Amino acid sequence: MDLHSPSAVDMATLIPGVERAAGARTVTFTGRDVAEAYDVVQLLVQLAQVK
Repeated sequence: MDLHSPSAVDMATLIPGVERAAGARTVTFTGRDVAEAYDVVQLLVQLAQVK
């Protein structure tokens, strides 16, 4: 998932299972199921709004 800024990536990597990927604004994660993946995406969206 590409995020808006490198600082958003820094915050996202504090979430267990989320890792920095190639590129300055990209993170990866694998959920155990769709519900967990959805929850992480929702959290990443909220973190991306923090300035």
